[in-house]
Amino acid sequence: MEGYLYVLWHPTFTHYGKDVYKLGMTNNPDRRLQGYSPGFLDKVEYKYVSERFSNCHEAEKVLFYLLKPERLKTHREFFKLPLETARRVIQNLEALPADEIHSLYLRSKNNLLTRHTMLRLRGDRDELIAHSKQWSTKYTQGECVDTFLDKFKYKQTIE
Repeated sequence: MEGYLYVLWHPTFTHYGKDVYKLGMTNNPDRRLQGYSPGFLDKVEYKYVSERFSNCHEAEKVLFYLLKPERLKTHREFFKLPLETARRVIQNLEALPADEIHSLYLRSKNNLLTRHTMLRLRGDRDELIAHSKQWSTKYTQGECVDTFLDKFKYKQTIE
């Protein structure tokens, strides 16, 4: 199913704490926003809407898997995390071809995503550097991390 991933916010979410967002998918962002708004006095607003995914259902499942530690309840789509983290993970998924998202979906479904892959997709640069020390034999620490970060739009120099 084609569609979009989104980060939604409303003032009532602060009841659950600071930095609480609803993450999800839709095939029509405008219609989704209208369907979510009528019960509230204040308007619900998108903090981020992704580019169109050809396999949005799988992208959403991978997103939820990657952000599992921040999920407030297992069967709800509310997450407590900085907006930038949610946006960064979605943007990292946007940078992937559909076949790689499908592969990640299958591996996440069976709990087979490696810690390295999860850190890379979450954009946890410092943890990725620390983790790379444990497994990197082919590259120096900086080259290895930069190779993966370059692929996901994080072209920063490691000093």
